[in-house]
Amino acid sequence: MSEKRKEIYDLLSFLCPFAFFRTITDAIIKNLPDTYDEAVKHYINSRIERLKFVEEIIDTRVKKLEEIKTSKESMKKEKVDIE
Repeated sequence: MSEKRKEIYDLLSFLCPFAFFRTITDAIIKNLPDTYDEAVKHYINSRIERLKFVEEIIDTRVKKLEEIKTSKESMKKEKVDIE
């Protein structure tokens, strides 16, 4: 990652509350003593599972949208003559 990009990312992390919180949390986790290793592992695993959950929701929505798209494309348009 270029230095300029890293600076922009750091700036955005402070502007977005969730990214800011994540940055602080990551810093705290990295500096915890070894006695908290199990708690840190548990916390990281829970974050991974939440992200997998969101990924599954997104994948399901993408599949549904693709089905709608293909069904619309497969419909034949009939030309109706008006008298």
